Amino acid sequence: MASWFLLLGVSLVGSAPFFFKHTRWPLLALAVYAGLLVFGTSCLRRAGGPIGRALESGWFPILGVVAVGALNLVVYPAMREVASPSTAPDALIEPARLLLLGAYPYAAELPGRVPVSPGPGWLLLNLPLVAWGLVPLLMPLYLGACGWALWSVRRQARSASVFLCLLLTCLNFLQKSVEGHDLFAVTCAMTTVTIAVWSSQSSPRRLLILGALAGVIATARVPFLLHPLGVAALLLSDRRACFTFGVPAFVVAIGLHVGFWLWGESVHAAYQPMHVFGRAQAALGGAGLVAAAMLWGAVEWGLGRRVPRHLADWLFHHWHLLFVPFALVGVAELLRADPIDLAHWEGKNYVTFTLPLLAASLALRWAGTEDGGAPGGEQGGAAPLSSGG
Repeated sequence: MASWFLLLGVSLVGSAPFFFKHTRWPLLALAVYAGLLVFGTSCLRRAGGPIGRALESGWFPILGVVAVGALNLVVYPAMREVASPSTAPDALIEPARLLLLGAYPYAAELPGRVPVSPGPGWLLLNLPLVAWGLVPLLMPLYLGACGWALWSVRRQARSASVFLCLLLTCLNFLQKSVEGHDLFAVTCAMTTVTIAVWSSQSSPRRLLILGALAGVIATARVPFLLHPLGVAALLLSDRRACFTFGVPAFVVAIGLHVGFWLWGESVHAAYQPMHVFGRAQAALGGAGLVAAAMLWGAVEWGLGRRVPRHLADWLFHHWHLLFVPFALVGVAELLRADPIDLAHWEGKNYVTFTLPLLAASLALRWAGTEDGGAPGGEQGGAAPLSSGG
């Protein structure tokens, strides 16, 4: 039950700004939405009959991803024409344009002088999509990869179907998707890698490749190095697997950051992705940043004292690993605003972008596709982390 309540809370908090911005009676609209959210997810959890059979069909997640892609292609152009469009697509488009010209990508200037957040590996990984003008398909691409990974765990479609439904209940997910924002796409990529690593613990070659890929994805934002380090920590009971995955992930991520930083130094341009640390300090203050780090450390120590074996627990572990520090920054930005403006609260993205990890964990539990532990046997007799369901 705990995971379910957490998902409801994150969805409500992340969706609240929409109602405060676009409805006349936001609290009433939010209450109605909350009721529908509880009712809908309750039905999803116990779905049987025709609905259950639909969720078990492989066509359900496929058509769902296609529908998201079609929605993005239709709505994205209109989102670029509003008075103050999101700069998130520009943060990929402008650096990619410079890179294709052979120039330093982080010399890009975004509207309103907003700094570029996506790091070099993520930029290179998505360069073909951006270069072909297919930014609206960024989210559907990674959403589809995540759905395929969930299906591959037990060759059952229900977990992928439930995962997709749970994400679509969050209005902020839909908003960011049609805007061409990349944050949810990053988390879907992290979720896919986590599932693939859990399934490949006995294959050094796969772990090596997945480690390099995880390092590339981790550059999407500088602090996202937490993800491959967290995965490596879950592999500690098998030191060989831990190092086979963790070393290439760390080397690739740090190498890309350092390489592009040095390139910027040579042309006297700032390495813009580093701005995220300044944003955290501005939101929390120096003392608040230290206190938040201590709180986060305490939460991680309390929840992660035992290495989990179940895939759902792996995903839940990575959700709270990323959720706690980013959500604190997002909430702090709201509370430090004068006056507090929930309708235009950008920090909601920090609260909600980790949702794919939580939704995937919950989908596996509700779909009943979990087994007794990781492939290849138990990891050192460690008991699974209990995250509720």
